Amino acid sequence: MQAMQVKHLSMSYENGKEVLTDINFSVNAGELVSILGPSGCGKTTTLRIIAGLQRQTSGNVAIDEQSIDSVPAFKRNMSMVFQNYALFPHLSVFENVAFGLKQRGIGKTAIRKRVAEILSLTELTDLANHRPHALSGGQQQRVSLARALVVNPTLLLLDEPLSNLDRALRLSLREEIRRLQQKLGITALFVTHDQEESFAISDRVIVMNGGHIEQIASAQIVYAHPATTFVAKFIGFENFFNVTRQETSNEYLSGETHLYMAEKTTKPVVRLCIRPENIRLDTSMDTDTQQNSLNGIICDKTYLGRTYRYVVATDHLGQIKVDSEEATHQLGDAVRLTLPSDKLIALAE
Repeated sequence: MQAMQVKHLSMSYENGKEVLTDINFSVNAGELVSILGPSGCGKTTTLRIIAGLQRQTSGNVAIDEQSIDSVPAFKRNMSMVFQNYALFPHLSVFENVAFGLKQRGIGKTAIRKRVAEILSLTELTDLANHRPHALSGGQQQRVSLARALVVNPTLLLLDEPLSNLDRALRLSLREEIRRLQQKLGITALFVTHDQEESFAISDRVIVMNGGHIEQIASAQIVYAHPATTFVAKFIGFENFFNVTRQETSNEYLSGETHLYMAEKTTKPVVRLCIRPENIRLDTSMDTDTQQNSLNGIICDKTYLGRTYRYVVATDHLGQIKVDSEEATHQLGDAVRLTLPSDKLIALAE
């Protein structure tokens, strides 16, 4: 069942600058959906409109098919977790978490019980009497999360909640958010610019760019089958080839190089792409043609830690980036590249 629907949402400033263009998506009950995109793509604006903190130019936000556009923010029964924690410095952890319940007129006994439950779930019980200044960044964000969850919101909104934390804390807290969201059956919308974070935590991913949606799909589909050039570049594809379609729908030509895809497509394809780690590289210059194999010369080599990044110059496909664990290849070496047909992705634009 769809818990929240966004229909034809658009937003423009008074100077005419368009921030959002015809945004359409839904979030199912108990689902965590992330909005992924670079700074300035409109993801936070979308979240603020849903929360009632900003007004759209046109379009509609609905909960269970009922429009909430005229409902003020404090009556929407949504909770928001911000990037900067937004805790009251003069209140204890317990008092910060209890604040929303007090605002709703809940009785003291019920508040104590509910706050105790949430503090236990978020492993904050031992910190209940501490003030925010005595907590680490990760602990403060867990308090912010507990405060959002305690009111049992219809929709939990999270706006880049992990971006102020170091990597180890981000990994830990994103797992905590996912665990709590699933345990409590909360419906959630999560904004982030981090691809890995989005993929790790989400049931579905909405990729935004320049105020519009590029793709909506599961993390697995977005990763393996990006819909557009922008999505492909944003999630790590670095090799793009402009091609001409041949008579068969899975054969393409770039210069004198023939490329074959394992999956046939009827898209009006203008580009193929492949990840650097999916290309095989060796020094065998055998002309015994293997499908999607071509010769090249190594023109750059960079150590990346677990792998080496090679840049290989080819006659018809230009420079191709290849990631390999093999360290023996050197600048100027003649090499053979193989682009597996099942790793080539066709882009519609």
